[in-house]
Amino acid sequence: MADYPHRIGLFGGTFDPLHNGHLILAEWSLDALKLDRFIFIPNNIHPFSSKSDITSTEHRLKMLTAAIADYDRFCLDDYEIKKDKISYTIDTLRYFKKKWPEAQLIYLIGADNMALFDQWKDYKLLPDLAEFKVFRRNPEEPVRNENSRFNFEILDNPVIQLSSTFLRNRIKNNLSCKSMIPDSAWIHIVNHHLYTGQ
Repeated sequence: MADYPHRIGLFGGTFDPLHNGHLILAEWSLDALKLDRFIFIPNNIHPFSSKSDITSTEHRLKMLTAAIADYDRFCLDDYEIKKDKISYTIDTLRYFKKKWPEAQLIYLIGADNMALFDQWKDYKLLPDLAEFKVFRRNPEEPVRNENSRFNFEILDNPVIQLSSTFLRNRIKNNLSCKSMIPDSAWIHIVNHHLYTGQ
């Protein structure tokens, strides 16, 4: 890992749980976007979600920390967890700009989030703080940006049709999904009976 990260990928989410699709996209991004570091940013309170059943930050942090431990350029930053307030991207980007003022920040979002971008707090200021890149969520999404007024690059990323909601439902219904979740995270889920509804 470079002593000073010049290009940093930032990827926020609930990660409830982290799954192999997250890791595949992160690892692909390292080379595709020439990143020195890829930072997972678990959120605490999402501005567009009223979910009250999110797994505790303790469990989510432990699963994420264990899952990325063997990846040299993967990191976790708990800034949004420690804030214990609504996680606004404008605050998070200002935090990273202060932390690494000379670094180039690349903020990665899903195509579903791009559709809501003009609802984000201070959204007009965000492109001045980071370069936004968009992950396709399904194979039908074009690798172009013709229908958006935001000039964000839509990446030709591997499309992993896997979601945390899908996995939680499978676990709750006692269906197999071990191959879809990093081993360390899966062990934590089993040991702590997460998502079983018990």
